[in-house]
Amino acid sequence: MIVILWIVLSLLLGAAGSERQIGFVGAFFLSLLLSPILGALFVLMSEKKSTVQHRKKLETLLEKTPTAEDLEKMIRLHDEGKITAEELAAFKKRMLG
Repeated sequence: MIVILWIVLSLLLGAAGSERQIGFVGAFFLSLLLSPILGALFVLMSEKKSTVQHRKKLETLLEKTPTAEDLEKMIRLHDEGKITAEELAAFKKRMLG
């Protein structure tokens, strides 16, 4: 009975890990081999894939010469809570020279 519960919890953690950088396979095998509790910690410590994608978009915006369209994107990201006020201020400062 404990073995079945262990495997089910590992599968659930694998599903939770699929939306994060650790992925399904990583979360599943860590949970299965170590313990579901440690697997849960690894899943929670792993960044969400959407967060990584937003960071890459932000880095792309910061690398090129900023335009008014880029400023609108940055303001939208700030309004959505995906970047901080400090990041927006730094972008505006860089844009103004």
